[in-house]
Amino acid sequence: MPSINLDGLAKAIATYAKVEKKLVLAEFAKALKVSVDKYCKIVTKVNGEYHLYNTVMSHVVQGFEPKWQELGEWYARESIIKSYRQKVNFPIVPANVLGTALAELYQENKEPTVKEIVRVIIKDLLMQITDDLELLSMQGNYDPANKSGQFGFSLNGWNQIVKELLKNTKNPAYKIPLDPLTEVNIYDQVLKFEKGIPKKMRAKIKYIHLSTNNADNYTIEYESRKGQVVTFKDSDKTKSPLGKRAIIGHDNMDDDIIFATIEGNMVKLIDLIENPATINDVQKEDYKIKLFSDFELGYGFALNEAVLVANFTDQTKGLGNDELMELYYPHESGIKNNIV
Repeated sequence: MPSINLDGLAKAIATYAKVEKKLVLAEFAKALKVSVDKYCKIVTKVNGEYHLYNTVMSHVVQGFEPKWQELGEWYARESIIKSYRQKVNFPIVPANVLGTALAELYQENKEPTVKEIVRVIIKDLLMQITDDLELLSMQGNYDPANKSGQFGFSLNGWNQIVKELLKNTKNPAYKIPLDPLTEVNIYDQVLKFEKGIPKKMRAKIKYIHLSTNNADNYTIEYESRKGQVVTFKDSDKTKSPLGKRAIIGHDNMDDDIIFATIEGNMVKLIDLIENPATINDVQKEDYKIKLFSDFELGYGFALNEAVLVANFTDQTKGLGNDELMELYYPHESGIKNNIV
């Protein structure tokens, strides 16, 4: 089997990245899209941090009297979502390639062109980037001491985002106490979660997010209750008991997570303007070709207070702060009014 010329392949990859620039940009952008992104608002121009400001106004309506009586305050509160610089330093050793992925390109009395070889390398690389980001988007746990040189610590995925959110007291999520989940009680706990949704949010919540394992157990348990559910329909096996909200199972999400939020509150940060993902450089060293790429990526919630998250630790319900409850959920707080 013929060998691959190192200089020729390095030059071909660099030429491909330059000549097919638009195609490479489009393919890299496609590779950076993972399954959870369909539920996220995409912010396309980010470098490091994304500052969001939400405004909240307290009650302003009162009974009339012909004198000035101030009522109401307008608050502007900031939240920050971080993006993380990612890189790909991929080594290609042509001497090790022919017996593996590229061997199938060879036919009797015919060699693949260098361009075909380049396309296979880039295709496989992009597939691996997507696979890596599928895992990172859920299981990533940012650690500045270990972020480079290995996989898994270059950004925070949704598991870590939700766990940190549960400990956030400055911008807290709305907690709903649940019992630890089992295969048997998953239906009842999803029902309990729905019943805990605050009144002002009930019409705005369309999805309930949990692990694929829990989603499967929910379907199985729903199926087992055919005789108990009066309006049983097969199509409801992936919908919540009360509001018929979609039960969304995520691969690689931890089993001790259930959350829901308003549309557009899950945010993905990526820079497609100033630092789009592409092949930035190709270098040759000894028997190796080095391929360089980098890009920005991050996930987070735009407004933590609009996130409803299962609390398996204690019986704390709501934001855990009377002032914030009065501000965001006055109908739930029971403070200063009895409006329901």
